[in-house]
Amino acid sequence: MPRSSDAPSLFDLPLVQRSPPAPEPEPEHQPIQDELAFEIAPEQATGQPAGERLGPHPARFGDHLRAAVADLLLLVAAGLVALLGCELLGVRASAEVLPGLVLFLFACSFLLTIVPLAFWGRTLGMSWAGVEARTPEGLLPSFGQVLRRWLAGLLTLTLAGLPLLVALSGRSVADRLSGTLTRRRG
Repeated sequence: MPRSSDAPSLFDLPLVQRSPPAPEPEPEHQPIQDELAFEIAPEQATGQPAGERLGPHPARFGDHLRAAVADLLLLVAAGLVALLGCELLGVRASAEVLPGLVLFLFACSFLLTIVPLAFWGRTLGMSWAGVEARTPEGLLPSFGQVLRRWLAGLLTLTLAGLPLLVALSGRSVADRLSGTLTRRRG
């Protein structure tokens, strides 16, 4: 089927390397609007809606603690639902079921942390506490940074929350290991 334009369609495969279009020549005179100074709206300056910008202050220890406790309560609720499901299926909760339950909680922890952090920069607990994780440049953390934050969270849980005390200095273990900052939402 012949095409009227050279633009690729939805189903075209990139089989041929196309050269980029030639840049347009600069006009010899500048329009009068370029000489005027315009104030940049906050949305244009940061690339984010005004409500989504980071707050000017880092998260406090109480913010870290509230977010961690809320995320832990969600994980405990998932474990209770799994145990209830076992009972409804007639599987008696015993030591034989424990490895499966631990694996289930591990997977739930991964999904409840990785997905929200990667897409929105905050877990459900962080959202409730009013904080979010960003890179020092203010961008969403990369997948590697999110994975390191999750591993630091597991380390904190494994060590009975003792690494959370590092957050008294302003940055949690998760922030330090992942190279991110937890800030209050503004």
